[in-house]
Amino acid sequence: MRRKAKEKESKEGSLLDFIGPKVSEEGRESVPSREVTEVSRKVEPPAVEAQVLEKISQYLCTKGEVTKTSLYRWSKQEGIKPVDLYRTLVLLEKEGRLKKAFDADRGEIVYQYLA
Repeated sequence: MRRKAKEKESKEGSLLDFIGPKVSEEGRESVPSREVTEVSRKVEPPAVEAQVLEKISQYLCTKGEVTKTSLYRWSKQEGIKPVDLYRTLVLLEKEGRLKKAFDADRGEIVYQYLA
């Protein structure tokens, strides 16, 4: 039974035939070689506008502690894009001016302005 399976496989070809002809140690030139170059670029996200940063910072400063829901609701009313809000929050966290914590009583994420 195995002999028939091997004969059938050899007639149909193997699983790796789509790669190309077999390469022997001597015949490496028969397979075209391609150089693979890896380009790594560190893409920085666009900076947040100063007006948006100032507006969000001012709001957080006046409130002191704000839930995520109320912050997103406020930003929507003010016409601030969610991506700008998120980038500003990340920036303020990196600078150490904002702390994000989970409030178990409210069941929400709370942002605390530390300035």
